[in-house]
Amino acid sequence: MIQRQRIRLGDLLVSKGLITEEQLKEALREQKVRKTKLGETLISLGYVSEKSIVDILCEQLHLEYMELRKMKLDEAAVYMINEAMAKKYNLIPIAFRRIIPMCFS
Repeated sequence: MIQRQRIRLGDLLVSKGLITEEQLKEALREQKVRKTKLGETLISLGYVSEKSIVDILCEQLHLEYMELRKMKLDEAAVYMINEAMAKKYNLIPIAFRRIIPMCFS
């Protein structure tokens, strides 16, 4: 089995050129004070956008990004999954499609 090494979010953002090392250090200090997640801190400081964080996380986790606000729901798919099953498995039925891990916003 191949073991993948997870790169920390801050390091990934620096390596992609989205923030500088100095911005990362400042955000890490601020994160401790605010007691927030690093992504939230970086966004609130104005260093990156929420979309940039989502894109990086989806890339790192090998997930496809879909913006639900822009999707048209397939009613047949919606009624195929009952509420209990949707809650148990964290499902949001939107359409019939091949199975792909996804990231939603």
